[in-house]
Amino acid sequence: MMAAGLAAAAAYAVETKTWTQSEAAEFEKGSLKGLALSSDGRLSLAPSWKELFDAASPHLWCAASGPAGELYAGGADGKVYLLDAKGKGKVLATLEGGAVHALAVSRKGELFAAVSPEAKVYRIDPTGKASHFATLKARYVWALVFASDGSLYAATGDPGQIHKIGADGKAQIFFDAEEAHVRALASDGKGNLIAGTEPGGVVLRVSPQGEGFVLHQTARREVTAVVVAADGTVYASASGNRGAAPAVIPSMPSAPVPVPTAQPAGPQVQVAVTQRPVTPPPTVAPGATPGGADVYRISTDGEPRRIWQNAQVTVYALALDKDGKVLAGTGNQGRIYRIDSDFRSTRLTDAEPQQITALASAPGGALMAVTANPAKIFQLGPGTEKSGLIESDLLDAGMFTYWGRLRHEGDANGGSITLETRSGNLDRAEKNWSSWTPVEAAKGDRISAPPARFLAWRATLSAAADGRSPVLRLVEAAYQAKNLSSSFRAAPPDVSFRGGSWGFRRGNHDLRQRLDRRALARL
Repeated sequence: MMAAGLAAAAAYAVETKTWTQSEAAEFEKGSLKGLALSSDGRLSLAPSWKELFDAASPHLWCAASGPAGELYAGGADGKVYLLDAKGKGKVLATLEGGAVHALAVSRKGELFAAVSPEAKVYRIDPTGKASHFATLKARYVWALVFASDGSLYAATGDPGQIHKIGADGKAQIFFDAEEAHVRALASDGKGNLIAGTEPGGVVLRVSPQGEGFVLHQTARREVTAVVVAADGTVYASASGNRGAAPAVIPSMPSAPVPVPTAQPAGPQVQVAVTQRPVTPPPTVAPGATPGGADVYRISTDGEPRRIWQNAQVTVYALALDKDGKVLAGTGNQGRIYRIDSDFRSTRLTDAEPQQITALASAPGGALMAVTANPAKIFQLGPGTEKSGLIESDLLDAGMFTYWGRLRHEGDANGGSITLETRSGNLDRAEKNWSSWTPVEAAKGDRISAPPARFLAWRATLSAAADGRSPVLRLVEAAYQAKNLSSSFRAAPPDVSFRGGSWGFRRGNHDLRQRLDRRALARL
């Protein structure tokens, strides 16, 4: 009899399993709203994220802050937008010559905008009246920067140079990078310019005399953005594989140029011969750059160090927050990352648009973000969200399954962390699943969702009265598949076979039920 019991117990023994999520990569599989996720797997309330303006256009490429708290943004079809300090937006000017990829505001509050592919620079007054200021001997203008002496500099592409533009609009080549593009430009506040190039992926310092010095050659093809901290530390982002060809902007094709060609007989004809290939950098195209992106820090003593990398994104913009930490605006998932240290970063937000193309400072410690696909303007911070939510991906148990307890690890910090679950037998958590039901400590943290094949959980983090954020580090669900008896089984020696049935079948069934109940109680 004991042998029969042991055989039945072995036959019906089941394994309790746990579904644990505690790593950043595991939480990232879910859907986050209003929550920040650190690279070491901590969820907390994110900086507030608010849409301020919809440009009703596909792309915004650049932004510049004005002296009175206003924001200027440039984008497709030569349009320059103004968002005033009260958050009201409008089209300020429409320029001829292409898309607006560069903006700069002088110390006097004058706005300058550059269009590509005609490489024209305009001055725009507060009423929106635009006057032609300069035309550069290049195809693209990627950045406009006022240096500490008040001079206006332009970073160009095809060819990659830096042009100095006088107060009278006369331009001269200030520095030739001997690259296809100078894609990024910043002033270090000491009279020097910091430039980033493509396709060599080089970060340069250019002196007031126009002398260049390579600070670092990155492992990437294109330096997409540079920013300089108050102490002179340089931060640079770089994207793309060195050997990969950049994507060409469909709206900026190479123009055929008619040239006379001699023919052996008959009159001369005009044959269209295409100019040398124009290769605008991949970051201005809708697709992601192959190879991912890096962010480098170049210390004041000249030491370069890579402090962040991501194989899935392209960095379009860099900025410094009110605490001096570097923020990176990326695509093609519209995320902003904060680089907390050389070993830790935090994903702050996910935007609906695919690309965060520019970041600019705003009053009170906030940052403005402009986007592409579609073109919108958002405000990040300075406060944090009051609540946030994560909805997990789905657990596929593979068969009909009982659910046990759902436990979590974290700190409420005066706020709250609430957990809910639901289950279903469809591999998409859409319709015909159970409703969300809370997991309560008073009920032993047991999952009340009905037994099924699939399970999902969600957690809501709510701030304390003083604004402190809860922190969630781990969520773990226990589960156990339904016992299935074998179709064929050897008869124990003390069990008789009569009339086509086992003599102890009823006993085995009762034993199986008892084993199931005991196993579930331990979940």
